[in-house]
Amino acid sequence: MAEKLSEAQRIANTLPWDERIPMIRDDNFQQLIFNETFATPEEEEARLWFLIVTVTREQRAGSSAIVDKEFNEAYNISVNENTLPHVRWGRIDYLNVTRLTTRWGVWRAPIFIVAKDRGKTLRFFHPQEIGAKADFLHTFLVEEIWTRRPPWIGPWAPGGSREELLDQIAIFLEKLYFYMSMLPHWMYLILSGGLGSLLLQLFHKKPPTSTKPVTPQSKPTPVPAVQQQNVAQADSSNAGTKKEGTHKRKGNKK
Repeated sequence: MAEKLSEAQRIANTLPWDERIPMIRDDNFQQLIFNETFATPEEEEARLWFLIVTVTREQRAGSSAIVDKEFNEAYNISVNENTLPHVRWGRIDYLNVTRLTTRWGVWRAPIFIVAKDRGKTLRFFHPQEIGAKADFLHTFLVEEIWTRRPPWIGPWAPGGSREELLDQIAIFLEKLYFYMSMLPHWMYLILSGGLGSLLLQLFHKKPPTSTKPVTPQSKPTPVPAVQQQNVAQADSSNAGTKKEGTHKRKGNKK
């Protein structure tokens, strides 16, 4: 008797998955990416993971399915032309991977992730901003266009001061999403999308730039009216003296 498939597995079988591209999960990230074994230091330095975070529950015409298809085609181009031997490709199921996506501050899908340094240096790209066509995705990697964007930095980023706190949040959200997954699909998307938008603004907020404080200039002390009158009289006297001296100098020249 055939084993009964879960809903996620059944829907995944209807989507354009490529079995050559590994699924990155919470339980295999350490083994595949963080603790990857390299033959030489040069190979480790060159290693780049190109990941796509996708939604398995979308229908075939959904945005994730469309981007998935282009992602697979870009992978085929790289294999056929043998242009990206240093790049490894991976796919993350947004609805079934909670801790990893939370640690990386990913709250929407689909999205592309360029990971370097064993997953410690991350860059995020939405398909809407870079395009999702297979030819461009291939060029995006070959010409290293991804380097034009600085990596994610900040207290929530890998190595940041709040990374451990984010791990605790990931554990909490993992339990929360377990119960939320029992809700109807439309309600789950609304709640998770709203929560994701708030957390996205929090975790990926750019750190404030340090600027020197501007020292406020002291306001001039107001001069009493009596002093202003005395100053005006003194100025008129000095003006008369200057004119007289000028006439004397002219008379001496004659």
